Amino acid sequence: MGRVLSSARRSGTPGVFLAGFLLLNFGAIIVAFHNVWHGPALLLTLIGWAQLLKGAGRLLAPQVGLRVIQRASPERAWYFRIGGVVALLLSGFLWWLRFRP
Repeated sequence: MGRVLSSARRSGTPGVFLAGFLLLNFGAIIVAFHNVWHGPALLLTLIGWAQLLKGAGRLLAPQVGLRVIQRASPERAWYFRIGGVVALLLSGFLWWLRFRP
């Protein structure tokens, strides 16, 4: 498990607020500057809205976010690897869509 998650786990609610704050900021940046609702670019807009809603949820209901963070354990580290591979594939697809001939 990463240092960030174990640090958030130890700090409890402040760690959840930090995660919510970061998610809210990055989601708001994507939504503000990439609000496209057609074609394949819709994927990035949906990711931005999902981050925005997830961040708001962490700030409004920190106990729920704390339960999610506490479920992360070294035995479940493979979930993060799968998520990372999916994120890389998705970003590669979006990059290809942007710069295709």
